[in-house]
Amino acid sequence: MTDGDIGDGTPGVWDPTANGGAGAWVRRRATPEEPGAKREPAEHGQATAEVQAQAPAAADADGEPEPGEAEPPPVQPAGPPVAPPPPPAVPPPPPAHSPAPTGGSAPRRLPRTKWIVAAAAALLIIVVGMTWSLSTGGGSPAGGPPGATTGTPPASGWPTGGAASTNPAGGSSVSPSSSAESPNTDTAAGQAAALDELLDSSAEYNKDVVTAKRTVQSCADASSVADASTALEGARDGYQELLGQLDALPLDKVKGGPDAAKSLEGAWQNSADAAQKFAEWTVTVKAAVATDSCVPGKAPHGNNYDLGNVAFEKAATAKGDFVAKWNKMAEEYGLPKRSSDEI
Repeated sequence: MTDGDIGDGTPGVWDPTANGGAGAWVRRRATPEEPGAKREPAEHGQATAEVQAQAPAAADADGEPEPGEAEPPPVQPAGPPVAPPPPPAVPPPPPAHSPAPTGGSAPRRLPRTKWIVAAAAALLIIVVGMTWSLSTGGGSPAGGPPGATTGTPPASGWPTGGAASTNPAGGSSVSPSSSAESPNTDTAAGQAAALDELLDSSAEYNKDVVTAKRTVQSCADASSVADASTALEGARDGYQELLGQLDALPLDKVKGGPDAAKSLEGAWQNSADAAQKFAEWTVTVKAAVATDSCVPGKAPHGNNYDLGNVAFEKAATAKGDFVAKWNKMAEEYGLPKRSSDEI
């Protein structure tokens, strides 16, 4: 506000808010702080307001304010309307099923059903592998005596009886027809059953010796004599192997077992000696065949042939002695009886 005169000598002030914002001179009112200030009656205040409203009208008619009057402050023109700022952008909601993060994130987990299928497949592979390993056995025929192997029969179809076969080195190997489980030798019945299995093998070797001796005697050709020689050497090795197994077999619980074993040992040892001497005899016959001096059916004999016959006779005597003892044992334990030709 600016001090001025409202026309009646009363000091006034310019009030830019009076007269609807156009401004007017109004009477200066005493403030409570000024001593002796008087509050005008309401009617006088209204007259003052009317005077104040007329003063600016006169000024507006002339276009210029009266001398000594202060110019009212200029009215700032209204600027263009300002548009309100746009609302902040709302991020889109995440998808219902977000893909698994990649690049260093946790590995994708397989469904539970796939884990179950994988575990079942691994278990099946283990079971099949164990079954195959048990079925192969480790090299020797199931239930056969220790050290037994399976060989290749002679090229000429030499008869081996099905249980004894010729290995590459010329020896026969044991292939008993017993079950895969060995008898329990802690009992008398088990010891007798184990001895019975050895007797099954020895019968085949006896057949091999008899057949080979006849073949060499026929002196048919070099090939047949060579095959007979191989069969004799195989029978010799087979008897030696059986002797080792007999020595390791306990027969102390069987009544008359040790005495029967002694007779069987003599039979097999003489049979092995006979096979060896007959094999040495084939060397003489091979030489005769090579020089065309061997008459079919009349092969040359010699010292080895004679020694072979002596051992063969001793073996037959020992076999007869053992069979008498064995048949008593077989009857007691329910095992098959045998003859001398089957030992």
